[in-house]
Amino acid sequence: MERTQRLTARAAVGAVLALAVAGCGFLPSPTQEAAAVTATPSALRTTTPAPLPLTTPEPTPTLPTGPTLSWTPVLASNGNAKLAPKLAGGISAALAFPGGFVLAGSNSLGHAIVWFSPDGTKWQPIENVPGFEDGVIRNLVPLPEGLLANLVPTPGGLLAVGTAQKVDSLCAGAALGCNPIAPIRFWTSTDGLDWRPLPSTVAAPFGRAQMDQIVPGPSGLVAFGELVPATGTNITGMVWTSPDGRVWTRAPQFPTAFPTDTIADLAAGPGGYAAVGSRSVGGNLTQSRRAWYSVDGRTWQRASGPGAQGPTVVMTCEGGFFGVDSPSGQATFWTSADGVNWRVQPAVVGRPNYPAYVGSGLYSDGTRILAMGADSFQTRGAWLSTDGLEWQPIVLSGGQPPTDSAVIGSVVGTLGPKGAIVTTATQTSAGSPTWTVWFGTLSQQPS
Repeated sequence: MERTQRLTARAAVGAVLALAVAGCGFLPSPTQEAAAVTATPSALRTTTPAPLPLTTPEPTPTLPTGPTLSWTPVLASNGNAKLAPKLAGGISAALAFPGGFVLAGSNSLGHAIVWFSPDGTKWQPIENVPGFEDGVIRNLVPLPEGLLANLVPTPGGLLAVGTAQKVDSLCAGAALGCNPIAPIRFWTSTDGLDWRPLPSTVAAPFGRAQMDQIVPGPSGLVAFGELVPATGTNITGMVWTSPDGRVWTRAPQFPTAFPTDTIADLAAGPGGYAAVGSRSVGGNLTQSRRAWYSVDGRTWQRASGPGAQGPTVVMTCEGGFFGVDSPSGQATFWTSADGVNWRVQPAVVGRPNYPAYVGSGLYSDGTRILAMGADSFQTRGAWLSTDGLEWQPIVLSGGQPPTDSAVIGSVVGTLGPKGAIVTTATQTSAGSPTWTVWFGTLSQQPS
């Protein structure tokens, strides 16, 4: 998805912002009129120089400083006494869509909860939905609109993907040697406010499965995960596809063709789907990286480029696909125009005001990428890019979300047409962590 959101998260905040350099003018050389000469002899001739014309210098052009990113805390688990318990369980997924923003998490009782905001500043909790009382939501994705499912045009909307909180009957009572798995659940909404569960039969094609990644794309939804037997270690990868989130089909070509490979991340662009991951030997991931591409989500091929190193995070941008290796350390950037051929970008060591340490602060709206972190000199900053190659510095304004070093667990965020959302959990003393939802607005500085 726009996954937990990788930033997922792979919709726009307006037109792409670019630095424009104003034209430079040159002051004209002053002119001087010829001296007045009298008709008297040369010994008596005098000259009176004409005054220099008054000129007004043109103003020195000012280079624009680029967009400004202003953050405001809009929701906190230690804030409003009425809302705080509803946020106490944290945030697990975030999604920006044309109608606003949606967050998913848990309340103080451990029940699933959805938060909706039309503008990123005012939030409404949604709790009384069948299945929320004993469920967990892990992914939020937009549903494709207009695709045909059983010859009926799909209406679009939103899909929440999660599980029950109880394991299935095969492992009831914590049976010794049993591999516990929680049944997959789905909920849908057309507007982010009214949520309804899908019948349990919708998840039947998954069987005993764990869903790891799900994204919408040109051929519908594609999900990656594993089939988990009740006993034993024969866990196998699997791919599922759906035109509308309601009808799912297994696509076994990937695990058949690549039985020792494991997917780490998944993204979709206008022409197809890209996945990145590693080779798995004996259940252990090796340093041999892999990338794959599919036009329809059902048939996959190996991509070229990754080897000993390669991207472990992938997202979509205007220029194609963007990948990051080792986002928790000094990152290495990868780009691909088509998802088939990947190229590693030059190292950014010693390059000021260029993203190097991005941690979990990468969010995509499908066109632009917002990077939050620090440059190679560990100076904090934020940047925008449409291709993963050229990065425009952003002026930071107002309060700022805490850095990765101060955050407990994963940072969940999303980038959309109305701004950016980042949720963080911090802990400064004993007790429960403090969850905070930050809303960021991007505005262009006047040039």
